[in-house]
Amino acid sequence: MLGGDLFKIENNTDVSSERFKSLVLFYCPLITTDALSLYEYLLVKGSTASFEEISAVLNALMMPLDDFEKSLKKLNEYKLLFTYAYDEDGKYLFSLRNPKTRDEFIHDEILVRDFILKTSGDYYNSLIVDIPQSNMSYSLKDITCRYDLESLSGWTSENETYLNVKRNEYNFDSFFDMRSFLSDMSSTLFPLRFRSEDNLKEIARLADLYGINEDKMRTFISKVIKSESDGIDLKYLRYLCENSKTEYKKVPENSYDVPCELFLMSKQDGMSVSSYDKKLLYNLSHDYGLRPDVINVLIEHALKVCDNHLIEKYLYSAASDLRRNHVDSVDKARESLNKENRRTSSRKEVGIPEYVSTNESQVDLSEIYKRLKNGNK
Repeated sequence: MLGGDLFKIENNTDVSSERFKSLVLFYCPLITTDALSLYEYLLVKGSTASFEEISAVLNALMMPLDDFEKSLKKLNEYKLLFTYAYDEDGKYLFSLRNPKTRDEFIHDEILVRDFILKTSGDYYNSLIVDIPQSNMSYSLKDITCRYDLESLSGWTSENETYLNVKRNEYNFDSFFDMRSFLSDMSSTLFPLRFRSEDNLKEIARLADLYGINEDKMRTFISKVIKSESDGIDLKYLRYLCENSKTEYKKVPENSYDVPCELFLMSKQDGMSVSSYDKKLLYNLSHDYGLRPDVINVLIEHALKVCDNHLIEKYLYSAASDLRRNHVDSVDKARESLNKENRRTSSRKEVGIPEYVSTNESQVDLSEIYKRLKNGNK
C-alpha cells in the first residue's frame, strides 16, 4: 500500500463496554498498541461513503506507513478487520468486526493459548479472577491476512495447565464431554491449530447424534487428519461415526438426554437405525441447528402423528417451525409441537360450493341452445 492509496470504512460492529474491555485487556498484548490505535481510529470514524487517502490516517495517528501495514496485518490476523481490494488498483475497503467478549475469548482454543504464550499464565489467571457478514454490492477480492497458526508451535503441557483454572465448560449444547476428550487427546494426533470452534462443534454434533464416546472419537480423529496443512476430513469423520456401533453408557437425567440414534433405536425395539434415518438425524442438527434433546422430542412426536414413520417432509417442516421459534428445550419443543398439532387438527375442510357442479353431464345443453335460438334469455 501507498500513502496515496484510497480506502473506505465499513463498520459491522456494535462494540459494547464488555467487548471494548476485552479488546484492551486481551487483544492488545496480541496485536500491539499501534494496531489497537488504528482499530479505535477507524471505529470512531465509522462507515464512510466516500474514499479517503491512507495518508490521512498516517497523519492522524503519527504513524509511518510500515507501522500502518504491520498494524493492519495484525487486525486481519485476529479477525478484527477484513481487508478487501476493489477491482481498481489502489482502492480498499476496511471492514471492521467485533472483538470477542471475555468468555468468547477464553473459550477460543487458539486465541487463549496465543495469549498465554505472549504474556504469562499468571497474568492470564489474574484477568480471569479480576473480571467477573456484510452485504457488498462491489466486486471485491478478499486479501485479508490470515493468522499464522505456527505461532502456537511452542505450546507445552505446562501452558495447558493454565486453561484448567477458573475456566467455564465448553459452550456446546452437548452430551459429549469435550474437556475430557481434549485433555487425553495427543496434540500430535490432533494438532492445536485444528481445534477450531467449528471443528469441535462438529465433533460434538456427531458424538451426540451417533453415540460416540470420547475414547472412540479419539481413535476416529487420529484417522481423519489429512495432513499438516489440510486439517480434518470432516466428511470421513461423519462416515466413521454413522457406521459405528453406539457405545453410549451414561445414565441420563431424562429419557431425551441421550444420543439421537440411541433414542430412535429405543422407539423401534432396539432395531438398528437405517442409513437414511441417520442422514435425517444429521440434517436436523446441521441444517436446522436443533439441540439433540429437541431432535429426540421431534422424533417421538413425528412417529406418533405419522403412524410410526419418519416422514422427511413432515420432519423438516416441523424443524423449521422449531428453529423459527428459537425452541431450545424439551418443554418448549413439546409445547410447540403439540400446539401445531392442535392447530392442524382443528382446521375445517373446505368443501366445493353447491352451485359448482363437477358433473358435466348434468348440464342441459339442448335447453341453452333453444333459449339462444328464440332470443329468450
